[in-house]
Amino acid sequence: MKLPPVAPFPPATLRGGVTLGEWEACIDAWTALVAMHLRLSAQDFASHSIKDDSLVAFLTSYVQEVPNLSGDETYVGGLKSRSLRRECFLLAYRFLSDDRIPSSLLDWAFLADLCSTYVKSTSLRGLFGGLWSRHATSIEPSLQNLRHSLIRDLENASGGKTEYLASTLFRIGPLLYVSQDVSRFFMVGSDLLDALFAGYMNAPPPLQRRIVTTTYLGLISLLGAVPNISLLLDHLYGLKSLADTREKGGKRAETLVSDLVTNTPLLRKLRDKVYGTDAVRAKSLVSLLETFRNPKEKRHIFRKTNKGKGRATIGDSGQELFGGKARVHRMSLVTQIQELFPNLGSDFIMKLLDEYGSNTELVTSHLLEGSLPPHLHNADWTEELSGPGGAADGNPDPLLNPQPIPGVFDNDVFDNLAIDASRLHIGRKNKTQTADGLLSDRSNAPNKATILSALAGFDSDDDERDDTYDVEDIGGTVDSASPAGDPSTDQQNEKEEALFSAYKHDPGVFLRDSATRLSKARQTLKAETGMTDEAIEGWSIMLGRDPRRLKKLEAKYTAFIGAQRELSSTAYRGGLDDSGTEEAGGGRGYRGKRGRGGRGRGGGVTGSASERGTQISRRGKEANKGSRANHSRRDRRAHKMARGGFAG
Repeated sequence: MKLPPVAPFPPATLRGGVTLGEWEACIDAWTALVAMHLRLSAQDFASHSIKDDSLVAFLTSYVQEVPNLSGDETYVGGLKSRSLRRECFLLAYRFLSDDRIPSSLLDWAFLADLCSTYVKSTSLRGLFGGLWSRHATSIEPSLQNLRHSLIRDLENASGGKTEYLASTLFRIGPLLYVSQDVSRFFMVGSDLLDALFAGYMNAPPPLQRRIVTTTYLGLISLLGAVPNISLLLDHLYGLKSLADTREKGGKRAETLVSDLVTNTPLLRKLRDKVYGTDAVRAKSLVSLLETFRNPKEKRHIFRKTNKGKGRATIGDSGQELFGGKARVHRMSLVTQIQELFPNLGSDFIMKLLDEYGSNTELVTSHLLEGSLPPHLHNADWTEELSGPGGAADGNPDPLLNPQPIPGVFDNDVFDNLAIDASRLHIGRKNKTQTADGLLSDRSNAPNKATILSALAGFDSDDDERDDTYDVEDIGGTVDSASPAGDPSTDQQNEKEEALFSAYKHDPGVFLRDSATRLSKARQTLKAETGMTDEAIEGWSIMLGRDPRRLKKLEAKYTAFIGAQRELSSTAYRGGLDDSGTEEAGGGRGYRGKRGRGGRGRGGGVTGSASERGTQISRRGKEANKGSRANHSRRDRRAHKMARGGFAG
């Protein structure tokens, strides 16, 4: 199918004579034709769209004129213009993604205008990366011609071509920013940098700013995804050499190097991104370039542009619509009325609130009675509130259009009408049934075997026992003893002692079988305690489940109570069997040769403290220790060794 040709985008001289209605019709036609080309298959697009010169001319004229549109033109904004802008980007993307691209679309002018139009697009960088890898040989001739033209014009920057040169540098700036491959192409060789340096010295201030921007974008591209640090450092050394030659009379002139160092983050990026073997060379170069920084130069501060996106204050209804506490209050009133009349628009409700002083009850009564004034009765009742957050921009305000909150019973059998009608009833299903009848009905009650099996599987350890008042936990301050003389307590203790004694002597007495129940030991235990077989066996089961109780019974009924009435002496005492008669304990001994624990009259110092001889010996030992100074140590040692049976 052959599509009609597309008219080019008119220049500014023709746009001024087009009315708004005619312009909207043109936008609709362009959008429809571009959308039809985009819907074609790959084969049809290659055979028709790529060969359509009118479509290529329209796309070229569009990206050339859109960056130059002024804000006072009424057809710049609007939903239709944004739609055409999106369709043109998709068309350019499809053109440049194909293998066969028209030659006019590979020219530097079209690529620069495309980057200027969609400079904020994140997809454009990837598109240009793939385009350069596939069609670099086709793009380079156009860029080479531009390069030669820039060098020639920069060397003659003092002439009358400064405005044209400034516009050209401004035009290729977005291209250098988006495509690092193009920037690296311009940085091959030093002729362009030399021309930029020379042109900066003779250019007016507006052109100097364009030259600094172009130089910075070109140099910084060498630090990109495919860095070329060696070439970057060579270029910086070359620029430094050119700046040094400009010094005259000891006063440094303003050069391209000083402007780069002072007003761009080139040196900071050089410090952060250069590492490895080139880091030492880069560090020394940065220190040299820092000397060109102008301390008096103030950096340009980029301030946020006022785009007119402030808070809207007064609406058509004369009230604050967007922002503030008044808006929240008004929106809550609108929501209340819309809950009762969901078919009413928010703007119409605003007019009702203005008419009746924001009295919702009065508004509701007039709506129900149909007694609205003529200007409200004849108005559009479904009109929605326009503005940010309203219905006009496609983003409804949640306060104006509240959404239902999802519940747990959404999409159940009742919502889907899938429940059986026989299961539905009003009120109680059985109105004659009472609580007494429900309790007396044993049809669904469990039988005795079920209850016994549940009790058999019951484990008392499932629930933690309350040990708040245990003696071990509170320090033994609880008096757990029974009142003295209580016969029931004494009888209970006797039973417990008999059971514990039998348990310690033979735990087999508590087995749950018929042979054990008929044994003599069981019969004796039953006679002593007066308990049945089930009670005796239950006592054993509960004791096995409670180790703490077993320890208490062991401490209570054990035979050893921990008391020892007499403590025999373990100290050595000499007797008649000891060797030697003179040194044997008591008796009259040799007073001048006392050894350790010497022996005197009536016994030595190790005798009983109640004996008189022991006391005299102890006093003599203490009294003579200082005067004699224990000078008989050698003799007494020999004597002791002889008594011990050793040679010496």
